[in-house]
Amino acid sequence: MPPLTPRCYDEDMTPRALADELNRDPFIPLRVRLTDGRSLDVRNPGLCFVARLALYVFNAKPHDALAEDVQVVSLRNIVSIETLAPGRNGRPRRKRR
Repeated sequence: MPPLTPRCYDEDMTPRALADELNRDPFIPLRVRLTDGRSLDVRNPGLCFVARLALYVFNAKPHDALAEDVQVVSLRNIVSIETLAPGRNGRPRRKRR
């Protein structure tokens, strides 16, 4: 098994760069990769708030005005941001038989 390489902070990940991705019109769903190997999928930019040092991602059920919880991520822990294919939940398409 190859040795694990530590994931590094992306110095270009500024609050403005992140806000620009969230404010893209039309919005394209995002996957935010973190230094610890986890990732967060952002499907609704209205449930995100970018602060100077952190990204707040609220989780809510569809058509519910109340957030169930919030994940706070330091911008220093973001390794990369990837766009996801709209409507596919970021999962590979299943083959039909």
